[in-house]
Amino acid sequence: MQVPSEHERGFITKGRAKDQQKKIQIVKILQEDANLPHDKSSVDASIDAVIAFEKRLAEIVVPEDERRNSTRLYNKRVMADLYDYTDDVDWVAYFRQIAPSEMIDMFNNDTEIIVAEIEYLRKTSQLIKDTDKEIIVNYIIWRVVQASVRFLDERFENIKQDFSRVMTGQQQRSPRWKDCAQVPSSVLPLAAGAVYVQAHFNSVDKKEALEMIDNLRESFADLVTHNDWMDESTKNTAIEKANSMINNIGYPNITNDISKLDEQYKELVILPEDTYYSLMKKAVVWMQKKEFRKLLKPFDRHEFDVSPAVVNAFYSPEKNAITFPAGILQPPFFSGSFPKAVNYGAIGAVIGHEITHGFDDQGSQFDKDGNLHNWWSTHSLEAFDERRRCIVEQYGNYTVPKTTYKVNGKLTQGENIADNGGVKEALKAYKKYVATKGEEARLPGLQHYTNIQIFFLSYAHFWCGQKKEAAAMQQVMTDEHSPEIFRVTGVLSNLQEFAEAFSCPAGAALNPTHRCVVW
Repeated sequence: MQVPSEHERGFITKGRAKDQQKKIQIVKILQEDANLPHDKSSVDASIDAVIAFEKRLAEIVVPEDERRNSTRLYNKRVMADLYDYTDDVDWVAYFRQIAPSEMIDMFNNDTEIIVAEIEYLRKTSQLIKDTDKEIIVNYIIWRVVQASVRFLDERFENIKQDFSRVMTGQQQRSPRWKDCAQVPSSVLPLAAGAVYVQAHFNSVDKKEALEMIDNLRESFADLVTHNDWMDESTKNTAIEKANSMINNIGYPNITNDISKLDEQYKELVILPEDTYYSLMKKAVVWMQKKEFRKLLKPFDRHEFDVSPAVVNAFYSPEKNAITFPAGILQPPFFSGSFPKAVNYGAIGAVIGHEITHGFDDQGSQFDKDGNLHNWWSTHSLEAFDERRRCIVEQYGNYTVPKTTYKVNGKLTQGENIADNGGVKEALKAYKKYVATKGEEARLPGLQHYTNIQIFFLSYAHFWCGQKKEAAAMQQVMTDEHSPEIFRVTGVLSNLQEFAEAFSCPAGAALNPTHRCVVW
């Protein structure tokens, strides 16, 4: 546990005070709108009690860096077992109440379930019993309000922005139209994706991305084949898993079929008189039913369940699938017309990153079919753990800029392993491209840089950015990704090829005597 500095303690205290103020302001507006009397002292006391209850709940939650063992979180039970952990909820009645009508009979005492945190249920049940019922009721009401505030008018947005200014340093909120424009991607992901793809994505870019994925997968297999710490059986299984990864590139086929899209959304009835709030409420209920109905079908490993318009990339261990929506297959990250050195340094490293997630501390617990299954020999797993711990220690020694906080090496290890492996695979794939196709012409105006240097510059440019102090502190306390600066320097310091490309002297920060290498 890190001890925060006086300045950082002030930030945390200020954040708590701002959270209290935010809640009070929201409640006051809602009471005024409902023509209810506003008793400031009573409201303040109630909100203080809710915040204290939230704090006690948070203390029960197992920290994220201790939840990385998926086997520990996979506790197969039947619904009747829930009553052993918490006897103050009628679980069968609860699930029957929130499930679609056609699924009600699925839920009974013999229904199989997975309980992630059994001890959390026990402790929460006891906390509820020990807490005044009025506080529990107020907490539940607040949770409903909190979930709805983002769908209300600008008065609430201004309160949220005032809170964000303290917690992240964001000085002004984005325009209202931009917030509204982002909603379809989360509520109607396939419909929004269809519009985006038609306007901004072409088949040439998809073909180029697929070729890069094949090359990166081959690079990973080469790294596995030639490492000296895995036995042959585990190597073969790892390569088989990599080759079995499902590729979701750009968009699902349904986005090109209007009739199938209409079928997808037929139960979501939107009327001209719907307010923004009522529309979003309908959408949330519709999405919840859609998720429930997945229980009626076999698990679909091939489901493309991300909006094509999203600027991100994903690996799913349960599906053993990598997903690259059309939104990230765009400049400045990627273009079919970019030099290969630029593409491999940017999107190539991202592709490698997602592939490597299948073999980080969490993804490595799942097999080629997405099942939670240990496929490692004892010797290979011990060797992997030794290399993984090196990454944890390396990043845990980095101090976050503008703070005295260290990076949480344990929490960020999966992303750090993926970053390191991804760049290594991308570089290997690019070198293989050059060996096969020949050296590319140097970039006009940048001829003094070799193409290998351009590769590394492209990677660093991908993560180039600035963070305000408040945002940096927020990130290090909650995010499983390392700060952007260490996603560059941490990775490049582990690559001998970088030191050679830029003639870094021995012992320099980016050419250390000791390096951490997993893949």
